Amino acid sequence: MDKNFWDNVYESKSENNVSWYQEMPKRSLEIIMSLNLPISAKIIDVGGGQSKLSECLYEKSYKDLTVLDISEVALSKLKESLNAKNSSNKINLILSNVVEAKFTKQFDLWHDRAVFHFLTNPEDQKKYIDLLLTSLMANGYFLISTFSKNGPSKCSGLEICQYDKKDLVSMFSKLELIESGTEDHHTPFNTVQNFTYCLFKKMN
Repeated sequence: MDKNFWDNVYESKSENNVSWYQEMPKRSLEIIMSLNLPISAKIIDVGGGQSKLSECLYEKSYKDLTVLDISEVALSKLKESLNAKNSSNKINLILSNVVEAKFTKQFDLWHDRAVFHFLTNPEDQKKYIDLLLTSLMANGYFLISTFSKNGPSKCSGLEICQYDKKDLVSMFSKLELIESGTEDHHTPFNTVQNFTYCLFKKMN
């Protein structure tokens, strides 16, 4: 993944002028809230950029939130939004390519909406999986959402990998599948993108 590419995307487009924009991350929030995690749970949103998820979780009193993104511009814009709500010092922002990230703690929940499918290189996929496994606490959760086999084959002009439930279960075989499904995402451009989502749990 190219930092300069993503900086340019976020610099040249407004928040609601990118295909992945969600005014409210409804499905992710529904699943996360169903887990009944304590408000002290350590939660990371990888590729969170300008996503509303961290803000929504903060408003629900979660106290240990981290957002990782490769784009400095995206994180700067998120910080501006958080500043407006006096919460910028409550959410930890990490500037890094996810496959190069180094964490100082483990997480109770790792959330990924539309990051993993950009990793088309098997070596990067392995790095991601290895980092995930070492960064999740025992009994921690992994919630992932990727383009499905019925979804786009490209995003922002980049090739992506499409996944169905079987593919993701195979990729993350060391985790136990808890829930899965598909979701139609309605973009700001009146198009529909189909996603596969899976909730996994680390059992040891």
